[in-house]
Order: sequence, then C-alpha cells, then structure tokens
Amino acid sequence: MESIASKGLKDLVKIFQPLDQELQEIHMKKPFEVKDDLWYSGGRLVIPKVTMPGRTNNRHSRSAKEVDGQSLSVEHLQFMVMTQCHDGITAGHIGRDATIKAAQQHYWWPSMTAWIADYVASCPVCARYKAPRHRPYGLLQPLATPDRPWGSISLDFIEGLPPSRNYDSILVIVNRLTKFAILAPTHKTVTAKQTAVLLYGHMVRLFGYPDHMVSDQGRQFISGAWKAFAEQMGVKRSLSMAYHPQTDRQTERVNQVVEQYLRMYCNYEQNDWANLLDTAAFVYNNTVHNSIGVSLFFACYGWNPKAHPDIPQWLGVNDPERFEYLIDGKECCKYLQEQIREAQRRTVDQYNRKHKDIEFKVGDMVYVRGRAPETQVGLSRSSVTIQLCDSYCLGLGLEELVARQLSSCAVTAGGVVVYAIVGFG
Repeated sequence: MESIASKGLKDLVKIFQPLDQELQEIHMKKPFEVKDDLWYSGGRLVIPKVTMPGRTNNRHSRSAKEVDGQSLSVEHLQFMVMTQCHDGITAGHIGRDATIKAAQQHYWWPSMTAWIADYVASCPVCARYKAPRHRPYGLLQPLATPDRPWGSISLDFIEGLPPSRNYDSILVIVNRLTKFAILAPTHKTVTAKQTAVLLYGHMVRLFGYPDHMVSDQGRQFISGAWKAFAEQMGVKRSLSMAYHPQTDRQTERVNQVVEQYLRMYCNYEQNDWANLLDTAAFVYNNTVHNSIGVSLFFACYGWNPKAHPDIPQWLGVNDPERFEYLIDGKECCKYLQEQIREAQRRTVDQYNRKHKDIEFKVGDMVYVRGRAPETQVGLSRSSVTIQLCDSYCLGLGLEELVARQLSSCAVTAGGVVVYAIVGFG
C-alpha cells in the first residue's frame, strides 16, 4: 500500500482539501472552481493546511496528529510548494517578492503572502549564503574619554613595508587624549616581549605607564607574555574585533597619514622610509587636529615647535583661553576631553544613520560572518575560494554578551561563546 508521504502534490491536495476546516468555510461562502475533484481559486490550485510525516518548521509548528496511523506535522503541502518556488535547484532561493509571485502563479491558500514572506525571512540557507540587504546591526558606542594625557593609548603595527635599515614594520603608539603619536621602527617578527621593550623605550620612560591600552588581536597583543606584562603594570587591555577598524579609528587614521607621507617622500627604491620616520611623526604631531582644535604638540606640551628656521616662533595662543593652558594643565585636559566628546558625538551620529539598532539576548541564535577559506570546515585552504564560501557560517547560541548590542562576533575554541566590541576611539 502506498504511504501518504510518498504521494505527489496533487494527490495529497485532493485528499486533504475536504479535511481543511478553514477551506470548507470559505468554500461554503464562495464556492471554489472544481476541476478533476480539485479546488481552484482564480485558476490557481488551492493548497490546504495539512500534516505530513517528518516535516516541521520551527516558525509554524503546531500540534502533531495521526492520519492512517502515521505521525504527521504541520503544513507539509506549503513546504512542497516552497520546494518548487524557493528551495529547489530550479528555484534558486530567490527573494521574498519573487518567491511570492512565483507561488501565486499556480497556487493559493489563506494568508499566503504573509506565510511565504515569513518562510523566506526564516530560510537558513538564504541567511547563510546571501549578502545582507539590511543596514548593519549595532550602533556605535564610544570608548570612555581618557582622564589624563597618556592615561589611555592605542597600539598598532604598520606591516608589509620594504626593508629599510633592516626594518620592515612600524609600531604606532597614540595618546588617545592629545592624539600625539609615536612611531617606532621594528620588524614583522617582533615578539610580545620585544613589543613591551619598544613601548617602554619610546613611551613609558617619557610619560609613565598608561592605565588602558587599545589594540587589535595581533599575535603580540593576545600572547600570554603581553597579558602578563599588562597585568604586572596594572594596565587594562581592550582588544578590537578583526575587520572592524571603527574600534580603534584613531590609530587607523594615524596609519593612513604616516603611509601617505612615506609614499610621497621615500625614494624610488622605497628603502629609505626608516630615515623619514622621525620627520613623519613631527609633521603629524605639528598639525592642528580637527577633534581637539589645536596641534598635537600644543595639546601635549602647551606650545608649538618651530618647524623651519625661517619661520618665526609662534605659540599659537591668540585665543586668551588657550593661553591659560600654559599655566593650568587641568584646564587643558578638560578642554581636550570636551573636544573629544564633541567629535565622538558627530562620529556617532554619522555612523548610526547607516546602522540598525538591535538588542540581542543570551540564548539567541546568530550566524558569524566569515568567508575566508579557512572557515570552511573539512576543506583545505587551497581547495576553496572566497567567492563560493558561505557569507555566514556557524549558527551559534549566545552564552555571553559583553555589550547590549552586537555588531561583531568572535568564536572561542569551544565554538559557542560570542561577544562584541562596539566602541571606538
């Protein structure tokens, strides 16, 4: 005897149309067209809501019941229609409106448009493989404004430079309050301990230890040696997320300015950039910064250096209020904090106009964005390409939230803990 589950769509529709109470009530008020014992509405086959074995949908689940001794689940015929119009290889997981139009050409059932829209919105294949069309999730949340000069710094490396005086990288150290930058030539093989030595030699010996450090997740900054160094010195660390430069926007901007300067003034062989590094730092620090309204030298030391022997010395303090900085460092610090907060407000307003506010809770299921070949489980790096990799991978449940909003995720070794860093400096 042929089982119910093995029958085709029309055979199942013929069996279950008379059993659908909602369709019966509609048919009593306005009879459907009848052809070959099948109901049609405007020439479209009427699909009943029935239950069939082994087919469930977590967004439309209802109580199971038995038909001919078989345990059945909800809306199987609608799922069969979706296989034709959305899921199947000849359907191509098209979008919501296209799926609705494709289904409406041949089929009808009550609340059909809303049902299909909900089905497409919850399709796991579309969520995993398609590029998002909504505004990115997560509003920008500024990092706390530093309470003293050199109390909070950001660190980053400029790498991939051609050899110059045996150097091929630059350690960039930025004072987050005054924006003053220090550039230290180094090597791409530098270790965490060597980075600590560079930090001490170029910054700590002059300004003391910071209270807070912001960096990316470079190998030096996530190593046990660097963590031990920070703990020993009583320094709090903040790590940015990969591919999210807004977390440490200030250092990224310094990197751009330094690279731009070196491009313009290095020789044709590009092997003299190390000789230009001190001058590049001087030029950057002697430039008036938009967010604080004064040069970085002035913000840090209270005066502007003489940039050229033919230029008369000028302190840059025509404004009487700014002149008081030379006398009262606390007022200078307060002014800089106000300027930074105002710059952060403008940045937040601009950023949030293009992003969507959303709140996540522990237990929510999320996809982690990642199209790099190494994210494809069981495949070697050389056997796959980014173009055909998943847009999102690893559907995970949230076990921990560091922030109310989630603009980016990271997977721990256990593959389940997801956290967010959504601030910027």
